[in-house]
Amino acid sequence: STPPGSPSSATHPPSSSPSVITDLFTLASSSPQLHLAVMEVLSYLPEEYDKAVMPVAKRDACKQDMTQSIPTLLAFIEAVLRSGDESTKALSLKCLHHWVSWGLPLTMFIRTSPVIGLVLDIMAAPFSPCFMPAAEVIAELFSTPYGLESSSRLMYTKLCFDQVDYFDAVRTIMGKVALLQPVFLQHRTVSQEASLNLCKTIGRLACVIGEGFSSPIVQCTPEGLSLADLLVEVTGHPDPAISSLPMDCWCIFADHWCQSEIIPPPVTQMYARVVQNLLAHCATRAYVSDELDEYRVDAVDPILSALYILGARTLTKYLRDVLTSAMQTGQHAQVDAVMFVTIAVGEKLHYEEAGEVVEILRLIVGAPLHPTLSRGTVLLLESYSDLLERDPPLLVAAMRRMIAYMKAQEFTCIAGKAFTRFCMAVNGNGDRSVLQSALHSVAEELVAEGQAAARVMGAEDRAQVIGGLAVLVGSFKDPAQAKAGISRILSPLLEGVSRVGSSPVTQDTKRALQSELKAIGAVFSNSPQGAGMDLLNQAWALLDSLARSDYMREATVVASLCQLFSTVIKALGAAESAQVAPALTTLMCSLYERTLSARCIDTLVTTLEIVTTLPIFFFFFFF
Repeated sequence: STPPGSPSSATHPPSSSPSVITDLFTLASSSPQLHLAVMEVLSYLPEEYDKAVMPVAKRDACKQDMTQSIPTLLAFIEAVLRSGDESTKALSLKCLHHWVSWGLPLTMFIRTSPVIGLVLDIMAAPFSPCFMPAAEVIAELFSTPYGLESSSRLMYTKLCFDQVDYFDAVRTIMGKVALLQPVFLQHRTVSQEASLNLCKTIGRLACVIGEGFSSPIVQCTPEGLSLADLLVEVTGHPDPAISSLPMDCWCIFADHWCQSEIIPPPVTQMYARVVQNLLAHCATRAYVSDELDEYRVDAVDPILSALYILGARTLTKYLRDVLTSAMQTGQHAQVDAVMFVTIAVGEKLHYEEAGEVVEILRLIVGAPLHPTLSRGTVLLLESYSDLLERDPPLLVAAMRRMIAYMKAQEFTCIAGKAFTRFCMAVNGNGDRSVLQSALHSVAEELVAEGQAAARVMGAEDRAQVIGGLAVLVGSFKDPAQAKAGISRILSPLLEGVSRVGSSPVTQDTKRALQSELKAIGAVFSNSPQGAGMDLLNQAWALLDSLARSDYMREATVVASLCQLFSTVIKALGAAESAQVAPALTTLMCSLYERTLSARCIDTLVTTLEIVTTLPIFFFFFFF
């Protein structure tokens, strides 16, 4: 009689099978005590095939021989799974996993062998020693087939499951995996390593099946919806490594459902829960540095998928409600998470859908300052600057908030960029009269506050903010008022140059002087028409004195001063530059004699290009 756990004689390999594998099966059939040893050898055979160095013809022949042995292997494993002990079953599942990874054909596995059913039966007992190996087999089976990229894999799986029997088979598998949800929920709140590994295995299993064979889910079959419900629970797992597993699944499902004219109600409810779970995780991963958290980055695509499924109005209204509740209860991390999600969906919203976003912006602008909210607030307001421009009072409130952050030296670079962009809004396309009127009433106050905030900023950021203030003042309809305003912006900068210029030359004073010169250049670049000459008259004596000071021994300061004069000449234009050219030429020649800096020549060339139409080489010859 056939020993227990041994395949019958009908399962012997055909004569065309390789002799080594044939001998192994024959040996195992005659001596059940050798099952473990034979299974161990069979487990490493695929790995050795991949690692071995051999001629192509020999490799092809070995692969063919191994492929011909697969039916016998499956029959052998089937016999072990039916009657072997736990250790032998576990080893047979390990062997099967290796062969599946190597390239065991999916069609052969599902159509011609009952092994997959036995593996699923083992998975029904999640606390048995064989559960993990069985789950790994199923997960590997539905992962990328050997040698295929992801795009080829999708075509491969579609060919398999377009046929009814495959579709029914995958529905059965989905149903079996979905039955693990109670076990997953039971262990979700347990932080022990064994529970985490169990949840991760179940989550990965659900993801690879759902992602690879999404048809039953997209068609809303009972088994498909059950598996999708498990995926929602996986998204809600407190461990981000497990919660992030289904990210791609939600994008794949949404791509299918968005092509339907009507999205089934269970689907919208499902995505609402997904957003809720993602928000909860994002709230635990608030900004702590300039680097974006990896989980938040990965969450963007599923959130956008939810936007397409739920619709912009529904999603933004939900976000507003969550934000309102979080602000009332002081849950700053949750507020930060809502801001992150609002930023993520911003590029996909149309203005007609942005009503709820405006309400979100009002709530954020009106919220008390808090360190947890600083970066999110700055990024949110900067992201929706175009929307703010349509609501002047809200824009003014946003500008004040940016000034507050600049003064507090919190994310000054981003805050300064946003503030400057808000200032530049007055010169945008279209009718800006309402916006200009709204800003005009508070412009002087904003300019004073902006200048005070700019004093604590770095050179680049400071020059940017000063330039924005110059644009804001330049928008005044009254030219006299605009000139007076731009002069008031310039005066503190000239005072700074005078103060630093009279100080001993140090690294700190050099940096401070370069900062002031850069900011002065920003004032000239953005000054209102006709104000350039008045500004130059206001600054000339001080700049001329600086050009003759000891600071001109420093090449970086010389370069900053020459760059400033080039900026001034470009801002003045040809007519006014012609008036300045003689004095500037004399100054640059004197400075060149002292420093031999090529930047002096550059400034002269810029001047000559603007004030004359004669060939430039005549002026070089004259110089």
